[in-house]
Amino acid sequence: MRAIHLLFAFFVVIVLAPQLYFFLLTPPDHTFLGFFINARDTLSYKMWASQYPDTLFADNLYNPQEEKLRFFNSLFFTEGIFLKLGVPFWLVDSLFKILFFGLYLLLLEKFVSLFYSGKDRNISILFIVLFASPSMIFLSGASIIADAYIFVLSAFHLLLQLFIFYLLLSPLSKRNTLLLFLALFLLFTTHPYSIIHYPIIILAYLAIFHKNTSRAGILVGATLLAVALSGLFLYWEMAGTNQERWTAYRFEYFDVVFLLLAFFPISITSLIGLFHIIKRRKMDRKYGLLTVWVLVVLFIVFLIPFLNMDFLPLQTQKLVVGLSLPLMLMSFAHPTIRVYAFRYRHVFFAYFLFSILSVVIAGVLSGTEWFYAKNDLLSAFSSVKEDPSIHLVLTSDRNSLISPPHTGEYSWPGHIGLTNDYWDLYNLSERAVMNGNLNETLEFCSEHPEAAVVTEKGEGLYDIITVSPIPGMEVEGDAAIIYCHSIR
Repeated sequence: MRAIHLLFAFFVVIVLAPQLYFFLLTPPDHTFLGFFINARDTLSYKMWASQYPDTLFADNLYNPQEEKLRFFNSLFFTEGIFLKLGVPFWLVDSLFKILFFGLYLLLLEKFVSLFYSGKDRNISILFIVLFASPSMIFLSGASIIADAYIFVLSAFHLLLQLFIFYLLLSPLSKRNTLLLFLALFLLFTTHPYSIIHYPIIILAYLAIFHKNTSRAGILVGATLLAVALSGLFLYWEMAGTNQERWTAYRFEYFDVVFLLLAFFPISITSLIGLFHIIKRRKMDRKYGLLTVWVLVVLFIVFLIPFLNMDFLPLQTQKLVVGLSLPLMLMSFAHPTIRVYAFRYRHVFFAYFLFSILSVVIAGVLSGTEWFYAKNDLLSAFSSVKEDPSIHLVLTSDRNSLISPPHTGEYSWPGHIGLTNDYWDLYNLSERAVMNGNLNETLEFCSEHPEAAVVTEKGEGLYDIITVSPIPGMEVEGDAAIIYCHSIR
């Protein structure tokens, strides 16, 4: 399909072009770290991936406090293998995005072909790719390409979600059952709370449409549901996740309503399509799956605010955004909607291009501070890694994000979304490192002899200790290290 090929080529360009451009512009004595729209979250992927495959359970190195999060992530484990081979993270991240998105497009064509054919199939695929967003985030345009472009996890989950529902509409067999279980396992080991609604959808779908399946299908659905839910609670117990940390991620009832209103146009067209399906008696297994999908998600979303579910961290925003794909497929069941979509496809495509390019341009204009790191700073991190007595690194807020992959140790202040009491740690880092408050730095060292303080030229602490050296410090060009255990 020509439009799909063009979209894939466009995706490859917007993924690789900024990376290669800024790589070629790397200043002398610097290392290119990558072009990231969301640097904090993307670098947290690197933090976890850098620990694999040397360990099976990675630590949250952004949290230097007592509550530790340890988990296995199948995607980051695979990325970690490539990092160990010396492939730069930005290249691994980019190639995985391209791979997952390419597979998604191939599978999407097969999936939509189960509903429509010919021109109707082509326009449905085009609109789903341009505007549906059954993954992680909600941007202007709500485009799948924007999702997959920013986060490799988004591209991976797009593929997995579509694969799950494609298997449900395929003939029931041992092979498809094993593949379904594998897809749920991969979801479970990348974003465990994303798996909650899938087994429920599977069970409800097989139960409602049992006449078109077999009794074994009901048993398979019930087994998958039991395994997935029991595995989730077991995982949370093993991981030792701090409940308060996850509770902060929950979205309130108002946010859910706001997101539903954002989908108002597609919600209306989906109701028109659903009415057409019922009127023409076309509610078969295919449209039944879409209906069950929507009803299960809405039930979960509107039930959460009335329950005390702190132990079950569902991100309701993602669930609601994920409804865009089934709602859009339902919409195209009505022939008039397909006609108008085809007639004005160029207008919609132009809007999409404006949307995605604005995301890329905004990232270029606002994210330049994350592209490079001084070689002296990375050398200082490597020196810290060689000291077996160091288990904590205090540095500036920016550098604390790139510290863990290079030191292998806990980082202070860490990541705003992954560190308990982040702002307290951030304020100390600001005073001690950026402002150069030597007394606070020495007090920190007295309380944390297992720590090292890393600073670079341009920061207040570097300027002070290079003029008036203190015991336990080393200078490596434009970077300096204070080994807390060496201070008397």
